[in-house]
Amino acid sequence: MKSLYTYIILSLALLFNLSANAQDYLTLEELTNQKQEAVNNSQFRLAKVIQAEIDNRPEAGTIDLNTQPTKAENVLALENQTREAVSKEDWLLAKSLKKQRNAALGIVEKPSLSFSSPTNMREEAYQEMKTIDYATANSYIPTAEAPSIVSNTDAGNTKIKNTEENEVAKDLKYRRSSLYTLMVNDLTRLHSGVIKDAFGNSTLPQKFNDHNIGPYMIDGLANSDDQTQIITTYLANNNVARDLIAKWFNRSSDGKFNMDLVADRGMYDATAMDKVVANSSERGNALLADAGEELIGNTFIIVNDYKFTNKEEAVAKGKKASGFLKAGASFIPGVGSHIQKGITAAETAATVAGKGYWVRTTSYLYRLVWDEEAAAIFYNNYWTDANNFDPAKVEAFNDATNFKLKLIGSQTAGADVQSSIFTDKSEEDLIRMATAKATDRAIAKLEKKYEEFRTKTPLISTDPLAAKIGTKEGLEKGDKYEVIQQIEGDDGKTIYKRIGVIKVATVWDNSYTPEEEEELKKQGNLPEQQFSTFKGIGKYYPGMLIKQIN
Repeated sequence: MKSLYTYIILSLALLFNLSANAQDYLTLEELTNQKQEAVNNSQFRLAKVIQAEIDNRPEAGTIDLNTQPTKAENVLALENQTREAVSKEDWLLAKSLKKQRNAALGIVEKPSLSFSSPTNMREEAYQEMKTIDYATANSYIPTAEAPSIVSNTDAGNTKIKNTEENEVAKDLKYRRSSLYTLMVNDLTRLHSGVIKDAFGNSTLPQKFNDHNIGPYMIDGLANSDDQTQIITTYLANNNVARDLIAKWFNRSSDGKFNMDLVADRGMYDATAMDKVVANSSERGNALLADAGEELIGNTFIIVNDYKFTNKEEAVAKGKKASGFLKAGASFIPGVGSHIQKGITAAETAATVAGKGYWVRTTSYLYRLVWDEEAAAIFYNNYWTDANNFDPAKVEAFNDATNFKLKLIGSQTAGADVQSSIFTDKSEEDLIRMATAKATDRAIAKLEKKYEEFRTKTPLISTDPLAAKIGTKEGLEKGDKYEVIQQIEGDDGKTIYKRIGVIKVATVWDNSYTPEEEEELKKQGNLPEQQFSTFKGIGKYYPGMLIKQIN
């Protein structure tokens, strides 16, 4: 393989057309030969760069700079500025300068998916929600004084919500935690546009209720490895806790609340729940408390901060230094020291194991504070509905700042997507896939670390004993899960009773993205077993819930 020095020089020459003289301008034939040489040396990223240069050539195949003497000096200046921007990892400036340089040369660039229209599923949903009261259109609001970060400080019962059919049960309804996800927006990072759209088009894991309230990006501190204070300030200044509560109570554009969403997610009777709010009683208050503890209090926010690394550069530099086995975080080019110090040796070894892309995400986890005090303030001071409309309470809620979010913690995870000359995936597609996988792994790591964020999953079968979770959820052979029975007490509140402990026997590999799943289906290689199995002794039924305990 060519030396790293040769690789860099050739890459720069092709990316920026460093020469200002016509006789140094590579012909199509020369470019084609160099592309083949790059392929022969397994330099697939370089081959892609050369192909992009070929695709951008005018039909004549060459540009005679001698016919444009007034442009040559300007082009050279732009190229020098671009190289300087790249050396400083200012990718946004580098792209702008490259675009100016190409325009000066008369090169018409093909549209890039990286900087195409920002519209994605989350953006479209956000625009639709702007007409709804709980969907704030506020952007990040600077504050002189950042808010502080709140940190962690059977008799008479009847069984509910179980089925006794000893067969695979589908679409089992149970009470899920609710999740609102956002990402840190940092335009100075490489491929920020692709990663943003990958996040915006991602789907929420089915084990969560989607509690999206609109905005999905937070303007972060450029190249910072800790966005905690920026995120906390944004969430407080934009009153996100209040907006999460507004969504829970289905607030209309004129300020009226109802219990429809709470009833649907909690499997309550909606009409009965509305009456409970209006008519205080011991059992009614217990029902509201149950809904609060089971549903509203299990509302979480995850904010993802993504970083991108190309693996081929890591391979080249790692080999030059001391080979694959000795490659360390310092060998990853294009990554500042603030990022490198968070990359472990194990992650680096995985990074240089093949061609493709490595996307790392630091995921920050917050929880909505919904306790007796918060509930009392809401029901007493702000509740107003179609039957008892109070404009004063509408205005009071608009100005409310009582509701809070608690920072639980953060976790870092990464994912790589293999690429080769044989793949038909574009660079953008590979980055999207890596972004999706990194996000899934971060959620799994948060669940393992923070017990309060651990979700419940229903058993879908008892022969075999099975649940639809797998590697995507961080499942490992031997993991222990408690089997819990939902019990409804005399006061109407839900109680969970452990009835047994089971261990993971076989793990379902469900780590593929939707695109990969579709390809596996076409190839006939999608695993027939779409669940993980467990072993344990006890009388269990499909629909019973399991929760990890180790």
